[in-house]
Amino acid sequence: MDNTEVEYKVMLDEANYKIILLLSQQYDFKNVTQTNYYFDTTDFLLSRNKTTLRIREIKNTYKATLKIKDVEKTDNNITVSNEYDYCIEKNVFNSIINNEKNILEIVTDLNSVLDGRVKNSDSLKYIGKLTTERIIFKPMDDMKPAELDKNIYCGFIDYELEWELNNYREIPIIEQWLKNINVPYYDCIHSKYGRFIKKLIADKNL
Repeated sequence: MDNTEVEYKVMLDEANYKIILLLSQQYDFKNVTQTNYYFDTTDFLLSRNKTTLRIREIKNTYKATLKIKDVEKTDNNITVSNEYDYCIEKNVFNSIINNEKNILEIVTDLNSVLDGRVKNSDSLKYIGKLTTERIIFKPMDDMKPAELDKNIYCGFIDYELEWELNNYREIPIIEQWLKNINVPYYDCIHSKYGRFIKKLIADKNL
């Protein structure tokens, strides 16, 4: 299944993450823990082509997703991507993570979507994971649910607040709410995968 995803994201430091975490408890909220298992070539060809290939695990369910960023529509805190999702079974997930099977051999539809981005499917390997501890809450009736994330990867932790939107008209509502709560934040320049790759490369160059 494919769809277009519009996300609005801001980054937080730990102190301001904790402020919004307390704020979220005033509303109906839900806790979700998810882990993204990322795949790329040794020279990060997908990342360089603004493409993310992952398997996401939530409560023992597994979904393979290919995300291709629409660079022309992405700006500062707004990210627009085309997504292609495929559900897989746990035993299949295990065989892929253990490099017994290649992800493109299992989810064959991905080959046509990748459209030559990876010429040799065997070069795609599991390269690492990112775990997100997420709080989902809805601070306003006319606002999409907010997702407050604590992300753990490569021995590092960062914090972000994001919304998945249907259209750009919802952004002013979010920005006004952020202004009203008066909690400092900074621009989200890189996606979760982008930050993961940046830290992975930095660690390898130590």
